[in-house]
Amino acid sequence: MHGVNLDLLRCTPHHPDGRPKDPHAHHRIALAEGLHQSRLHRWRSLLGRLATLFHARAPRPRPCLDRSP
Repeated sequence: MHGVNLDLLRCTPHHPDGRPKDPHAHHRIALAEGLHQSRLHRWRSLLGRLATLFHARAPRPRPCLDRSP
């Protein structure tokens, strides 16, 4: 029997000699971040257009006609 949980040895990002297990991981992270920023920009743009539409269709306040002293 091993005294070490072997699953924990596999979850490190590097091999025992120091080489990364996935040498292209930083490229995938950068690509995912770029896609996330793109989706975030589109979502905020859509919400901004909807807010503009709602503000344009909102009823204007009526002037107060009550002139009693």
